[in-house]
Amino acid sequence: MTGEDSKDHGDCMALVKAGFMRVRKDHPLSGGDHVFWVTDAGKAAVVEQSPPPPKLSRAKQTYQDWLDYDSSMSFIEYAKWKSRQRTEGRVSR
Repeated sequence: MTGEDSKDHGDCMALVKAGFMRVRKDHPLSGGDHVFWVTDAGKAAVVEQSPPPPKLSRAKQTYQDWLDYDSSMSFIEYAKWKSRQRTEGRVSR
C-alpha cells in the first residue's frame, strides 16, 4: 500500500505496467491509498533474478533443519536423531 505522493509509488506503478504487480486504486480500507499485490509473473521474476541460497555446512544445515522442525526435541536430541536417520539411509543430508 502506498499513496501517490510516496517515494515508492512510481516504482510500484512501473511494476504494474510491466505486469509484475496489480493495483487497486483508492481502496477505502487503505485510507484512499493504492493497494498493490504481486502477480504470478512477478513471483517468477523474483525467483529468476534472485541469487541461489548460500551453501551451508552440514552442521549449519542440521541447525537450520532443527529450527524448521516443529518438535519438542532439544537441538542435541535432534542432531543425534538426524545422524541415526542418515546412518540408516532414511535421509540424504
